[in-house]
Amino acid sequence: MNNGQNLTVIFGKEKYTAEEIFYVNEEFFTKKLMDENSHKEAILFLEKIQESIINKNSILELFEYGNTSLWWFLYPTLFPKIKTTILFLNNFNKFLDEKKPSLVFIKNNFNYFKIICQLCKIKKIPLKFSKKNYMKFKMKEKIIILDKIRHEKIFSQKIKTRKNLFTKNKNSTSSNLDNNLIFISPTIYRRKNFDAENEKFQNNEFIFQQIIDMVKSNNLISGIDVDYTFRGDPNILQERLKSNMNWMPIESLLNFKKTNLQKIFLKNYELLISQYEFKKLFEYGGVNIWNSLHNIFLQMTYSHSFPFFLNLLDSFDELFSKFKPKTIFLLYETGPLVLPVIIAAKKYKIKTVGFAHSIIPKLWAKEMYLFRKDTPLCFPIPDHTLVFGKFSKDNLVEYGYPDEQIKIFGNPTFFNFEKIKKYFDKKSLNKKYNIKSDQKVILFTTQYLQKFHTTHGGFDYDVQILKELINNFGNNDKFKIIVKPHPSENIDIYKTLIDKNNMKNFDIIEENLFELITISDLILSIYSYSMMDAVCFRKPVIRVIFDNFEPKIPYDEFNVISKCHLKELSNEIKKILFTKQSAYENINGYEIFMKEQYDIPENNPEEVLNKILNL
Repeated sequence: MNNGQNLTVIFGKEKYTAEEIFYVNEEFFTKKLMDENSHKEAILFLEKIQESIINKNSILELFEYGNTSLWWFLYPTLFPKIKTTILFLNNFNKFLDEKKPSLVFIKNNFNYFKIICQLCKIKKIPLKFSKKNYMKFKMKEKIIILDKIRHEKIFSQKIKTRKNLFTKNKNSTSSNLDNNLIFISPTIYRRKNFDAENEKFQNNEFIFQQIIDMVKSNNLISGIDVDYTFRGDPNILQERLKSNMNWMPIESLLNFKKTNLQKIFLKNYELLISQYEFKKLFEYGGVNIWNSLHNIFLQMTYSHSFPFFLNLLDSFDELFSKFKPKTIFLLYETGPLVLPVIIAAKKYKIKTVGFAHSIIPKLWAKEMYLFRKDTPLCFPIPDHTLVFGKFSKDNLVEYGYPDEQIKIFGNPTFFNFEKIKKYFDKKSLNKKYNIKSDQKVILFTTQYLQKFHTTHGGFDYDVQILKELINNFGNNDKFKIIVKPHPSENIDIYKTLIDKNNMKNFDIIEENLFELITISDLILSIYSYSMMDAVCFRKPVIRVIFDNFEPKIPYDEFNVISKCHLKELSNEIKKILFTKQSAYENINGYEIFMKEQYDIPENNPEEVLNKILNL
């Protein structure tokens, strides 16, 4: 083994090692993105910054606008980047200590250039870099001004399209929100759902539809569509506008005035992020990480970020001074497009109800809800927050969320669950999906773990699983393999792989998940919450784990599913399918899991809702 005396570490895109050369890149150090320690350290790091003082002002005060702090609007973008940067720094630091190289050479991977320079200086390791490639990197950085112009054009077109759709739609004529129950929901949450009451599938509102049905007979109902996508999705908005409910895009309620106060805030903000005292705050372990973060702070000046958030704040303040809704329901209540609604509603004493649209594991509770302090500029939260079950409530309370503001409501998708299970008939569904009676059906639900997706680090773990299934079960008529892609994925990656290998017993199906679970003998995934739905249907589940990607999720705490590494997957599948051995069948905690996660059977959600509305 090389002792490092003659070892050169080359930071670049190549993947090659020799006795005297060790090639690395940023992925080599950031691949374990679900690392819990990095998560905790990022939280502590941000807390320290938030408590810092510059010129007698706290960070929250320096970001103050009106009666809120725009620091919280920055946080959803900033936190993941800080977490990744800390992970890189810690892992690269350990790497240098282990390898003790005689030289570090940065060839063509400069994203963490300043951090590498600082670490090498601290450890007295000689550093060289390609000046030519570094200049190319710096030139790309400078086109950020052109990037800003491009973003503004796209964002402007998005707003124009959405407002025009609203204007042209005959059914959407009212913006009078007086005494209305308002439902604010992102575009992505309208989808095909099963209506248990009427026993049919139809496009409606995810989570909210059941609540709307509970209250619509005695109340005026309006919906506000918010779109978090960069370019916008006019199709869903158009569908909402043509529905029986009074929907409007959030842009139709804005005045789009650039006030002097907005201009002053943006000017002060740009001045703040240019100051040495502010940049100095971003020191971690003796290394300043500002250069890895400065683009995020700069991009907050783009039209779709701070300028838009400022307009939202002013517009909803003006709107609620004229109209007073009865109650406002919010899906994705921590999102930056609805925080202005919560802030304005509190000012005018309008009741707000947030709905956590998924279970809330501990890490998520820390990441999305922890950053609240008992100060006037604390993170804005709704008057009430509805959660699926006790598990989510306990995690929120543990990390600072006020107990009295949380209500267990259950998962509306699973209301009338016994009726739902009875509706789905496996025999008829087998005919629909061309499943033979003697075939074992394996359902693989993916989670956009594809190379070009950066959400989870740009890994190809889903592709690796599909290859493993092809190698072990391909063209074996005893098995039917169904791939259920995540809605955000590029399914061509899977289709190409299946077609290339001429897999006749593999299908990619994007139909209703409940149907696919019903026909399946086993469900497997890495991270998808479809695994939880499968447990509810009493199906055996395998969670595939990777050394670099094993997020802690509720299944682990309740021990209701099987877990295995990729190399063990084939044997684990056969063991469960042919020996009936699975975690689910060997434990007594199934009912506890169902109750704590989804509150099944539900404890009168209508009564919970009525109490909130009548308070």
